[in-house]
Amino acid sequence: MSLNISRSEQNMFYFTTSF
Repeated sequence: MSLNISRSEQNMFYFTTSF
């Protein structure tokens, strides 16, 4: 995974891992 991700992608990542 790239470390240079946008806020929307990062929020989506946290949203997915919250489950």
